[in-house]
Amino acid sequence: MSKGMSEHRYPTRSLIEDYARGAAGLVFLAIALVPMHWALHLIFGLVAALLLAFGVRTILRGRSRILVDDDAITVEGPRARRIAWPALAGLKLRYFSTRRDRKRGWMELTLTGPGATLTIESQIEGFETIVRRAARAAAESGLAVDPSTEGNLAALDIPVPRGAELGRMVPG
Repeated sequence: MSKGMSEHRYPTRSLIEDYARGAAGLVFLAIALVPMHWALHLIFGLVAALLLAFGVRTILRGRSRILVDDDAITVEGPRARRIAWPALAGLKLRYFSTRRDRKRGWMELTLTGPGATLTIESQIEGFETIVRRAARAAAESGLAVDPSTEGNLAALDIPVPRGAELGRMVPG
């Protein structure tokens, strides 16, 4: 790893919990194979498909690592992608609440660049470091962000990029 580069992975505990959810898809698949009314087959089959897709997504996340340096953000693994910081075309930071009081939930950072989109969830180790670097790159490029992203950056105490022109604002 070069100087100034940080490496980020999803923690094992988070992955294990997600693997368990994906394995639940196998249970629904087994139930869908039991003789029953066709409508129940459809329901259990759809739930199984969703949970199995979640399991595949978890496997891909577990086999990936994210590298952040002064030049770019890179995902190494099964779905390798790279966005050079000067080519950053979009930054969105979303908060998803699991409760009405909005006290529990997670964030999702989406970065877009030429031919690549990266989505990183807040469960990853060093999430705030990644967001901070991405926000700095957005500011250096003159990108503006939508009001939702502004509020979420402020909640993390990260300076909000102010676009040089409204036309460079990331579509929400």
